[in-house]
Amino acid sequence: MLEMVRPKTGITTGLERRTAIMSYLREKAPRYFSEFINADVNVRLLSEVQRPQSKIYRFQLEANRKVRFLRVKVPRYHNAIEGQGQGGRDIDHRPRRFSVTDLETKFQLEFAALSNIRKYFEGFHDARFGTVNVLDSLADFRGSVMEEVNNPSLRTIFVRENRIQKLFTSAGSNEAFINAGSWLRAYHSLPLKATDRHQCRTEFIDANIKLTDYLSRTLAEAQFFQEVASTIQTAALAVLPDSLPVGLGHGDYAMRNILVGAGSRVTVLDTLARWRTASHQSGIGF
Repeated sequence: MLEMVRPKTGITTGLERRTAIMSYLREKAPRYFSEFINADVNVRLLSEVQRPQSKIYRFQLEANRKVRFLRVKVPRYHNAIEGQGQGGRDIDHRPRRFSVTDLETKFQLEFAALSNIRKYFEGFHDARFGTVNVLDSLADFRGSVMEEVNNPSLRTIFVRENRIQKLFTSAGSNEAFINAGSWLRAYHSLPLKATDRHQCRTEFIDANIKLTDYLSRTLAEAQFFQEVASTIQTAALAVLPDSLPVGLGHGDYAMRNILVGAGSRVTVLDTLARWRTASHQSGIGF
């Protein structure tokens, strides 16, 4: 059975989608930015990036010699084969730490998460932490509109500045990694309503057993992964407490989602802030 995943509007082509979004941005520009009030705003598509589960559009808005840049994120629309998940991949039988979020809920969670992160981190008045200016949600497209943060990702900086012969010799890279860790420590305590998962030792052990069982079957390496599961269980019983400290989970805390600005200021993207889960916590602060 094939199910076509589409915007609520019934729009079926990429051109129709781009045109509709551009028209919407032109209409809403005066609400986003005061300099565009009573102005004839020109909207230009700069680029679009296809990701496994989403598409990112970059737009330039211009009027009266004023320029703003926006980033619009919408889900990737495609033929979803029943039993293969949103991306058309066979994932339903694969063990997961957290359940897959449906499109209707996902864009709402992401919009709320980025809005709350902005309010939370701006309250610190800490130059190490940047935030994303989330402007709008596109209900018809299950997407969001935000002002673009024109900074390279931590991954880009790491690849550019660090080679085998000078790994971690860049002071800028080291500071960015430190700030990213401090950001995560602060984020763990963000006071959002979220569901607790994997907050005790037994859940941690059970999750690893499910994962190693899956890898054992998939890769036909039963003995190796049984030894891995046994080693993890032994170590967990010896080291971990019954109840684990929990914090708000990011879900995709990867270098590509950490943007680095002047002074190694970090801005983090792409989270639903849906779960509270086991995390490293201490009383040191950040």
